[in-house]
Amino acid sequence: SDGTMTLSIRVARDLDALDNEGGLTAEPLELGLMTDLAARGVTGDLPRLLLSVLFLYAGVAHLLLYRTRRGAIEYLWFGMAALLMAGHTFLRTQFRFVFGEHFLLYKELEYACVYVLTPVLLEFFATFLALPRPWWFRAYQGSHLLLLLIGVLTPGLAMNWILLPVWNV
Repeated sequence: SDGTMTLSIRVARDLDALDNEGGLTAEPLELGLMTDLAARGVTGDLPRLLLSVLFLYAGVAHLLLYRTRRGAIEYLWFGMAALLMAGHTFLRTQFRFVFGEHFLLYKELEYACVYVLTPVLLEFFATFLALPRPWWFRAYQGSHLLLLLIGVLTPGLAMNWILLPVWNV
């Protein structure tokens, strides 16, 4: 015949059970030649890659500033926050697979960046604005580090999916 093929897929979606973690209904479905799809995927992730490079630059620059100005600890905290944002942004791209097919490791690192970012940013703002840090402030920071430990030490990603809504509170 003419070399074309028709492919039909019917997908049912249970709105009560949505977890937004993939599948045919999570994102627009694209069909085509593998080379075309790969090229579109790479160019679609270029803005995130550029943003992660900018975060990386800002993080390293602030850490170098801290190195020359040891008394200004806010440079350290902001630099660490920028590096965490660089890591999280990069781990959300397909470029992460340049370093190998370690999906589970990359997702665990992505979640770790998210859990650690909150206490680091809080410490930056408290330092920068010279705010006191009462016990409840430290407890809130510690709760995020506890989420990190629970998420990282449990096998698989299921616990991270459970903990992420708690982190969002």
